[in-house]
Amino acid sequence: MDGSSPFSQYLNTNYAPSDSEIAFLKQLIQDREATAAALADEIEETKRDLVTQTEEKETKLAYMEHRLAANRQFIEDHAMLLSPIRRVPHDVLDLLFQTFLESVEQPGCPESWPSFRPTAHPSTTISQVCADWRRVALQTRTLWTHIHVLVPHLNPARILWTNWCRMMETLRCQVETWINRSSPCAIDVGLRMGWVRQSISSEQLQGARKLYEALVEVLLPTSHRWRSMYCNWELQDTTESVLKLFHGPRFSLLRKANFFVDVDHNRDQHEQRARAQRLSRSTLFATPSLRDVTLAMFWENLSVAKTSSTSPLYESLTHLSFDANPIGIGAQFGGAEALDLLKSLPNLVSAQIGLHSLQSPPLRPCYPPIHVPYLTSLRLKFRPVPKGFAPSLHLPRLERLHLDSLVSVCHSLPSVDTPNANGNYELLLQEGPKLKELTLYHDAFPRESLARCLSDLLLNLTVLNVYAAPIRSLHRDEPDVQLLAQLLIPGSLPCLQELELHNMSNKEGGPLENAVVGFLAEKVLGCTEEGAGGRKCGGTERPTALRRVVIHFAHRKRVDIMGALRSRGCSLDGIDLGLKYRSRS
Repeated sequence: MDGSSPFSQYLNTNYAPSDSEIAFLKQLIQDREATAAALADEIEETKRDLVTQTEEKETKLAYMEHRLAANRQFIEDHAMLLSPIRRVPHDVLDLLFQTFLESVEQPGCPESWPSFRPTAHPSTTISQVCADWRRVALQTRTLWTHIHVLVPHLNPARILWTNWCRMMETLRCQVETWINRSSPCAIDVGLRMGWVRQSISSEQLQGARKLYEALVEVLLPTSHRWRSMYCNWELQDTTESVLKLFHGPRFSLLRKANFFVDVDHNRDQHEQRARAQRLSRSTLFATPSLRDVTLAMFWENLSVAKTSSTSPLYESLTHLSFDANPIGIGAQFGGAEALDLLKSLPNLVSAQIGLHSLQSPPLRPCYPPIHVPYLTSLRLKFRPVPKGFAPSLHLPRLERLHLDSLVSVCHSLPSVDTPNANGNYELLLQEGPKLKELTLYHDAFPRESLARCLSDLLLNLTVLNVYAAPIRSLHRDEPDVQLLAQLLIPGSLPCLQELELHNMSNKEGGPLENAVVGFLAEKVLGCTEEGAGGRKCGGTERPTALRRVVIHFAHRKRVDIMGALRSRGCSLDGIDLGLKYRSRS
């Protein structure tokens, strides 16, 4: 029956009918649907009248059923020609592809890329739907600009040498294909280099080096197109050729670089440090356009790298995340090293620094203090800064301060009630009046010190994120309830708009959730209790500027906070309130 259709030649193709053809198609399908309906009725009638089965009747019934099936297939095949996706213009289809790609990747944040191999990448999936989509995908060069190089580990106990060589050759061809498809667009490159175990033979070791070098030779000519890069690998003699990527080539477009570099501690430490120094001092970091850098795990102190190189390394950085121990046996990154880092990068706008030194003796304040004129956001992780750190800095534009010293909280709680227990409080005293956003672990501050900050210092704060330590001293009684009481002090945090509390302890029989009810009613919603029998709401005016409150509880729900607020007559209009509990305690 398909032969009687003027569209037979277009079936099972990507043909997009015109407006006039669509009208004709719809009429053709409608006529066939009427024929199919009549055949279905005739078949049902024939089956009812089929009292005695004869060969002639059975043949007639089979013929009608065949005609019905053919008509239904005709309708299905021709209805596919009416699919709206066939008529989408190629430029719109291109935009849809780009939107889909952005929904599964974050091009501006390559460290969050999913671990897609080229054959499973969304762009590859799009190009394999149909011939027309493949043609559009291959013509859209920006679909191929996120190049992920996932080198497999070489462990003879888990993978055959021949299989690993075959995978490496396939990977090289795939990367070369993507490079050609994306040319001449700027590209985002992700390198995850698998490690090589020492148990392989010397011949295999030499072969692995050659395969790494072949991959590097494919990537080297594209360095002028790199827009961002993510690199995660263990420094080994086998992968030493990878260092060639960062020496010599010019990265004229590079704006963002992320390095997660580890070392094999079972090998020669002198060679490992030499490789790390070569990487830390590579010409990539002298790129004038480079603005955002993440350095983690094992790295040379940037101030040392800058003074040891003839190139202007790290001069253009405005955003830095540094979470690495410096090169050297037993070396740890502490407050003094953080000051050197900030001093060597005066153009920073935001900085995230991981402090790993277990023992940080007080520092002698620098004079004159280190001036970082553009720094607006500072995050200090893992350990508190030592005393003397804050007076050594002059941060005139600092607005956001994050003190994420979780590890120190767990170790310093028994003596935390001593005033000025660590340099974090000293830093808060100095920078508090100009802060707009603050994150801290409240257990790490003495109660009186934190109360002073909340009531007297943080007058311009609009966003406050407070974390409770997962491990607490037995000598401290309900610190989370005390925090809420401190927040209720009249005049505290007058400009606060957003409050988020994390890991609040609401154990069985504890007063925390009732304290939350009182805090929300008084501080946020302006509701008060009047006498023993009546309740009233304080009116439509909110007592503070607070408009968003999110509380993360450490245990399951014990008290119906929303019901308690409603029983007080509190209106939740105009307030974004989130109460989040653990599913199990």
